[in-house]
Amino acid sequence: EAAIRATLPGAAPISVDTADGEHVVHVGVPSVHVLAGLRGAVLSGEFDATLSQALNQALTLSTAEPAVGDAVTLRGLVKRPALNGSAGEVLSVGEAGGRCLVRLSDGSRLLAQPANLALRVEAKVDRSESAAQFEASAAALDTLTPHQQQALAELQAGAGAEQDLHLRAPAGAGK
Repeated sequence: EAAIRATLPGAAPISVDTADGEHVVHVGVPSVHVLAGLRGAVLSGEFDATLSQALNQALTLSTAEPAVGDAVTLRGLVKRPALNGSAGEVLSVGEAGGRCLVRLSDGSRLLAQPANLALRVEAKVDRSESAAQFEASAAALDTLTPHQQQALAELQAGAGAEQDLHLRAPAGAGK
């Protein structure tokens, strides 16, 4: 969650649900300004890239054995340091000396110790769902909360028909 929070603007509350092997992140956006900024980042693909980078920096396979099919990034190679940061996929585990056979993105293969593999994840925002949530959030801004309705009714009752009303709210209040 720390990696997710680091990529979000402001101090947005989040919750994470896991279903069918996917993690769904729900973000509570504190203001219209933050909502618009997040929407722009989602639509441009910037949010996906930033979140993927943050997650990849936070996750490692140091406490778990890699499995066939895992997407990994090579790290800490001493004999071939130029390959550090290369992306690959685990083809087999338990090779000579407990190494894993990894196919790199260029098609070459390499035997690597599990400690030299970092789990690689790719975050993908469902842009359709994000757009639907944005529209629902924006539409909600047209509706006054019960508290706001009560305050407006009190102002209207005390103001009389001849007076104009001017309501003020702090920046980012959304209403």
